[in-house]
Amino acid sequence: MPMTKFLKNDKGLTLIETMLSITILGIVMLGVMTLFKQAYLYTVLNEDKTIGINVARNALMYMEKQNFIEIKEKFASLGNNGQLQLLVCEHNGSARYTLIDSNTSPLSGCSDIQINDRKYNVTIETEPPKNNNSDYANYFIPLVVKVTWKHGNIEQSTQLKGVLTSEDIR
Repeated sequence: MPMTKFLKNDKGLTLIETMLSITILGIVMLGVMTLFKQAYLYTVLNEDKTIGINVARNALMYMEKQNFIEIKEKFASLGNNGQLQLLVCEHNGSARYTLIDSNTSPLSGCSDIQINDRKYNVTIETEPPKNNNSDYANYFIPLVVKVTWKHGNIEQSTQLKGVLTSEDIR
């Protein structure tokens, strides 16, 4: 059968042409669905990281609201490798943030920050100043907020750096 006669056939599609078009359409749709699946998995994996970063931001904002001199004295009493832990403690029926030394055991009624049934452990430590300027040390405390959590059996973490500023220069 000549090619021109085959293309001008008005009888309709043959069974082979129909099966071939459905197969090609299925392969294309399978590729498109794989993209949606990968995008969803990426979103799910980054959801916990986003929550961890927001917990670290809230911890840093909490630290900025604290008295500069008291925080400076707390870190000075802990030494160079000291860390503070931020916990949520029940007190008189309300939950409040509480800073404790990470070497001491937490009080009863205190627990890690819990969001969406996942516990986030928050530790705050100072970062040594990059320059030896004593004025800098008198007015600024560089902080590193580390947040760790478990996703299944895998421990994940994120950190956020910030600076606690003295009220004298605000």
